[in-house]
Amino acid sequence: MQFQPGLARFRGAFMLFLPAATALLMLTACPSPPEYPSTPVIGYKSLGFYPDVVTHFTGAGQQDIINDQFKIAITYQDGDGDLGLDENDIKLDKFKEWIDSAAGIRNPNFNNFFVTFQEKTEAGWEDYVFPLAGFTYTGRYPRIADDNHSEPVKGLITYTISMGQGSFDIGQVFRFKIRIRDRALHTSNEIVTDSVVIHRP
Repeated sequence: MQFQPGLARFRGAFMLFLPAATALLMLTACPSPPEYPSTPVIGYKSLGFYPDVVTHFTGAGQQDIINDQFKIAITYQDGDGDLGLDENDIKLDKFKEWIDSAAGIRNPNFNNFFVTFQEKTEAGWEDYVFPLAGFTYTGRYPRIADDNHSEPVKGLITYTISMGQGSFDIGQVFRFKIRIRDRALHTSNEIVTDSVVIHRP
């Protein structure tokens, strides 16, 4: 999974916006920061399916990989900005991967971006069951802000799911249910994306 976070932060009269790889600093007339809830609120932006995406490798003996990709874009708002996990966060017991590795008990707080695949069938929309039991494309998104200041934030997260070429049949129809969680373990509302049809060039 890959992420491209965008960020709007509010400190007095300044707003910093970071879409993907570019940064823009501007003066704004906003007299006071907006009031967002401390529990994140997300909205649906877009969904795309991209077949036959080639990843190039230059190392000796390495071969290019061809994958199919879904790209899900969501908007977010959060009142205190405690979104995302970095390398230091995941060292804390609160976010460690395993509660009991010997017993196979995973920590439900290890991930913070929750994805449910749904397939359109004759009976309607049903959660898709992967052939490998327990498999999921749920994952983590990195810290939206690089400090611990408590302040409102809003922006865009693009979540990329890569899978083996031809994992699904042409004509299958999918959509996704999405939730996110902040570092205080507040879980957002759930959004449902539009649907997308598996196709080939």
